Amino acid sequence: MVFPTDRLYKFSSFNENSLSALADQTAWFSDLDSLNDPFEVSVRYEVPKKECDKIVQYLNATAIYMEKNLNISKAEAFELANKAYQQNPEVFCKNFELGIEHVKNEHSTLLGSLNIFSTSLDLPDDSPHSENMLMWSHYGAGFTGFCLQFSASNFLNSIEELNPDSKIGYCKVDYITASYVVNPIDYAPFITEQYFSAVRFKHEQWRYEGELRFISGTSGLHRYSSNDLDKVYIGFKMPLNKRKVLIAIIRQYFPNTEIYLIEIDKSSYKIVAKKY
Repeated sequence: MVFPTDRLYKFSSFNENSLSALADQTAWFSDLDSLNDPFEVSVRYEVPKKECDKIVQYLNATAIYMEKNLNISKAEAFELANKAYQQNPEVFCKNFELGIEHVKNEHSTLLGSLNIFSTSLDLPDDSPHSENMLMWSHYGAGFTGFCLQFSASNFLNSIEELNPDSKIGYCKVDYITASYVVNPIDYAPFITEQYFSAVRFKHEQWRYEGELRFISGTSGLHRYSSNDLDKVYIGFKMPLNKRKVLIAIIRQYFPNTEIYLIEIDKSSYKIVAKKY
C-alpha cells in the first residue's frame, strides 16, 4: 500500500505515559483488549449453506493442499482429492469439518495476539486531520492534549529498522456496517495474506478517525527516529505550565520539529493552527 498522504497523526492526552514515550521517541503498541472499540476484529465465520457447494469447496481446498505438499499438478491433486472423497464421503467431510474448527480456533488466537499503534490520515475532501474537532475532543482530551504529525514514510522505515525483533505491518482501516465474514475453508490448505484482513475493518461510526494501523507481534514500546516527527500541535485548553513542559521536551529531543498552537474560531466552526 502506498500512503495516500505522508501526513500521519497521533492524538494524545497530556499524561506521564505520553510525555515519557515522546521523550524516548517510542510508540506504544496495545493489545486488542486494551483498545477502546469493544468490537475489535469482529468476525463472522460462514461456509456455504448448500451441501453441494460446501463439498466442492472441500475438494478444491484439499486439492490445493495436495498440490503444494506433494508437488504435483493441479489436475493430479484434484484427482486424488476426488478419489479420497469417493472412497468414503462421510469420513472425508467429517475430517474436513474438524479441520475447519481448528482453523477457526487458530485464526481467533492469532488475531488476538496482534498489537496495534493507531494513527490517523487526512480524510478525503476534508481539512487536515490536525483540524478534526472530533479527534481533538475524543483523543486530544477536549483540546487539553496534543497531536503529533509524523512523516508516514519515515516513521515506517525507522520503526522497522529500530525494532528488528518485531515484525511490523500496517493497514488503512475500512469502515463497514456488518461484521467481517471469513470462510474458514479458504484457509484450510494454508494461510494467505487475507488471513489477517479482519484487523483492517471497523464499524462506520469510527469513520471520522481516518485510521491507519501499525501492527506488531510484540506489545509495548517501539522506537522511532526523532527525524520522523514533523510537527506538534498543542490544544488551546492545555494549561500554561503543562504547555511549557511539552514544549521543553519537543525542543530538547526534536529540535527540527515545528510547534503550533491550536485555536478555535467560533464564528466559522474552524480550527486554526498558529505557529509558536
